Order: sequence, then structure tokens, then C-alpha cells
Amino acid sequence: RRRARPPRTMCLRTSHDDAHAPLPVGPTTVQDGPCGLSADSQRLAERVQSAYYLIRPHVRATALESAAWLAQEATGCQPFGVTLTGSHGNSSHSSCSSATSSPSRTNRSATLACISGVLDDSEVPPGSDEKACSASPSPSWAQHPAKCSPDARAKTEVWLKLENEQVTGSCKARGAIHKILRMGEEQARKGVALASSGNHALAFLYALRQLQVDAPADIFLPINVSPAKKDRLLAQGARIHHHGTDIMYTEMNARQVAEANGGHYISPYNDIDIVAGNGTVGFEIVQQLSRKPDFVFVPVGGGGLISGMAAVIKALSPTTRVIGCQPSVSDCMNQSVQAGEIVKIPDRYSLSDATVGGIEPGSITLQYCMELVDEFCCVEEEEIAWAMLQMLSRQSKLVEPAAALTIAAFLRMKERVVGKCSVLLMCGGNVSMEALKSIV
Repeated sequence: RRRARPPRTMCLRTSHDDAHAPLPVGPTTVQDGPCGLSADSQRLAERVQSAYYLIRPHVRATALESAAWLAQEATGCQPFGVTLTGSHGNSSHSSCSSATSSPSRTNRSATLACISGVLDDSEVPPGSDEKACSASPSPSWAQHPAKCSPDARAKTEVWLKLENEQVTGSCKARGAIHKILRMGEEQARKGVALASSGNHALAFLYALRQLQVDAPADIFLPINVSPAKKDRLLAQGARIHHHGTDIMYTEMNARQVAEANGGHYISPYNDIDIVAGNGTVGFEIVQQLSRKPDFVFVPVGGGGLISGMAAVIKALSPTTRVIGCQPSVSDCMNQSVQAGEIVKIPDRYSLSDATVGGIEPGSITLQYCMELVDEFCCVEEEEIAWAMLQMLSRQSKLVEPAAALTIAAFLRMKERVVGKCSVLLMCGGNVSMEALKSIV
């Protein structure tokens, strides 16, 4: 027999101070009826719901915040058009694509500097496209008449899920708390090994402290990890090891060391408890909205976050389209879904350091992404940088580049979101000074 479902009246926090405010909102239980999900995905959705009640005392129920300026861009009042420079020449992108070409490292630096207005003609680095840079100092915000009816414009809603204000500064705390609770203190004390670009490791250190579990943790980072995240880990006494520049190889090394030492390796995405814990963001979104969302935009790296979110969102709101957002220079999951198997991609730099790199062979997330993610939208580096700037100047929120992926993808799809309700996941706010200086 199935255990009784939780009550339909939920208490969620819409701010950090309002911890127990009841919200008379949408569906709160995963449906048992037909919703188009496979048995595996249905089970995952139920895991996500169970995980929510388990981790709830230890994490924040972050706010949904309206973004009227994004709704205005979508309705044609101020269309968003990014003029790419450097090796691309001048081309305005308005639709989603999975192109993997990108400006060279030198041209990218010049372009980002031009976007932020910190270079004049005399400061353009040698070898960059000086004419393109000086001719197009920033993305173009061309003024065009609105192409939608007043009624459609009024119905356009854009909400930001502020996981950048979650404990540790990212949504990863959800998965870490859930994993430790499911693992149990006795197993955790045997030792854990983590591979991370920063946020996953920060979340686990928090989870161990929050749950008062005294477990040795070895943290494996890529050599090119964000200095800000590394410094925060060191300040908390983390035992850090460096391996490789691609997070996939860092993960493989961490797994080998854990197995050799008799400990537990905990993947940032290839672990069902991590997937379910991080997926509670999706469960929370559906509850907090007074209507079912038409689109939910989610950053994608290894696919753990979007797998859990998409499973529970599709179970509660089958018509919602889940959009995976990746940088064009590193879209491993997008290419893997198209190929039907995990593919290898070159190790390339992106501002969105939390989503770059390959995917571990045999990852459970591929099948979930193939079934549950409706489409992928891949964006260029210039779009990521510009989205971060707009978020800071127009929403007064500092988000990391991975979160800015969703803004850039939303603006690419602006013609399709008119009259719809869209939710953009701000997955984190841990930004290094180096990344910030490169765009501001």
C-alpha cells in the first residue's frame, strides 16, 4: 500500500523572514493518474516530493520575484538583440540554436570589454577585431513597435526563482542535504569524496555542519576553478585536491580515490538522491505560482538539476515546457540528447563555469533529459555577460553566469513567450571578482 499523501495545504517561505506563511496555491502532490511520464520518471517525481519534506527544515524556500523588464522585452517594447563581434562578425541572434562555434579567447575578451564600455580604441588587445569592437560597443537595443496585442502583453508574466539567495549561494544545498540525510551518519563517517566546480562542494560542507555529521571530506576541483569559490572552501577548512581542467576528468579521479580509500564518491549530478534533492526547486515553483507556468528555463551542466525539476514539474503540470539552457561553447548535454548517447566535447572556456565540461559515462541524467526536457537553447558568451549586467542594473541582483543563461535563453525565445507565464531559475550567485570585472 502507498503511504498517505502529504496534506494539500502547504506552508512555504516567500522570503527569508516569513518562514511559515501558508500559500493557497497550485497542486501539491504528484499525480498518480496518467501524465505522460515513464515509470522511472514518475518514481523520480515522487522522490522529489518526498525530498522536499525531508530537507525543508534545513534550506530556504526562496522567493519568486517578478521581472517586469523582461516581460517588456518579450512583448516587443524593447526587443533584445545581441550584436556579436570578433570571429562571428556582426550577427543578431533571435532564436535558439546549438551552434558550438565561438569567438577566439582574445576576441572574446575584447568583445566583453566593449560590452561593458571599459575599453577605448587604444586599449583593444592586439589581434582583436578593432573595427567591429569600436563600431559596436554594446549589444543593440533597437526600438520597434510592439508586435503583440495589449491583451497578450498584459498576460505576459516573468518570474525569477531566486536560488542565488539560497544557503551557500546556490540551489546545490538542496541536493547535499538530501544526500546526507539519505546516506545516514554512519555511512558518511566513512568519508566522502566530491568533484565540484565549487557550488556542490560548498553545499556539502554546509550540509555536514548543518546536520552535525563529523565526516572527512576530500574535495576535488578542476585546476581552473573560480578563485572565489576556492577561497571560500579553504576558509571552511576544506581538504582540496586539484585534477584536470575538464570537470568530467576531475569527477573520474575523485571516484577512483574514493573507491581506493573505502569512502563514498558523491557526484554533483549522477546520483539519484542529488537529483531528487535539487529537483525540489521545481516542486516549490509549481506550488508558489497561482497559475501553471508555460515555460521553465533551467541551466544545464551534467543534467542533475533539470532532471529532478523536470520530472516533478511534468507530473504536476504536464503542459509546462522545460527549457534547458547551455553555453554554445560547452553544450555537452544538448549534443548528447541529439545523439542519443553521451558524447565527448572539447574542453572550452565559458563564463558559465558551473555548466562547462563533459558528462560522466553512464550518467543517469541522459535518459531523464531525453524524456523530460522539451528543448535546449544555447547562447553565446556575449549574451551571458549582457544578461548578468542587466540583472544587476535592472533587477539589483547579482547572479552567476550559469543563472544568466536562463535570461539570455528567454530573450532568444521572446516571440514565443508573449502572453505566457515563464519562470527563470537563478541557480546561484557565487561570482568571482575576476568574472565580475570582465563584464562590468
